[in-house]
Amino acid sequence: MSKFINAYKAIFAVLTPLGVSPVSVVDALHKAQVIASGRSVNANSVSGQIIVTISTPNGKGPKELLEFASKLDAALVGKHVNVDGASIQFYTSGLSGSYVGDNKSRISCDYAIPFQYLQGE
Repeated sequence: MSKFINAYKAIFAVLTPLGVSPVSVVDALHKAQVIASGRSVNANSVSGQIIVTISTPNGKGPKELLEFASKLDAALVGKHVNVDGASIQFYTSGLSGSYVGDNKSRISCDYAIPFQYLQGE
């Protein structure tokens, strides 16, 4: 199986218990996409960024959004995670946000965190 598919599966094995869904899940409040950068240490590794779009329901302020970003930070930043014989190293995150359209009662932000995936032998 492709190292990219393996990396995607391993990353979502970590993100799903945190309440993050793949971007293909239409009605999810917290969606992620994995962007491989092409830079790799060797043929068995993949590096890139995970972008998690965090949205709040209408009427909820930024507190819920920031609490969820903090939850992701606590679980990911600086962590080295083993999943099915592979390892994922997460680095420092970044956060940028905005209102959704003209609706000032709905906020969305992108939580970005770089990763390095090393496929097991």
